[in-house]
Amino acid sequence: MTAYSPLAHAAMIEHLCGHIDYDQWLHHCMMMLEKADVVYLLKTPGWNESKGVRKEIEYALMEGKDVWTVKYPVPSYGTLFMSRVTGEINWEK
Repeated sequence: MTAYSPLAHAAMIEHLCGHIDYDQWLHHCMMMLEKADVVYLLKTPGWNESKGVRKEIEYALMEGKDVWTVKYPVPSYGTLFMSRVTGEINWEK
């Protein structure tokens, strides 16, 4: 399994190269999503306010990819902390 985090990736690139605009990052993220088999959405504070996250998740669902939400902070081992998105995602929580 190979993991990719747009947020972590973007932070390092911007640190090294300077600001890259939203449309460039969105294009890059969509190319990465094309290759993904599964998407895990870590529900950090503000996740539901991000236009980029919304577009990425809607795209993944439209393409029939498995999307899982992950509670944040991640609870202790043995606790259910993920749930599979089987329809529309609840953007309120």
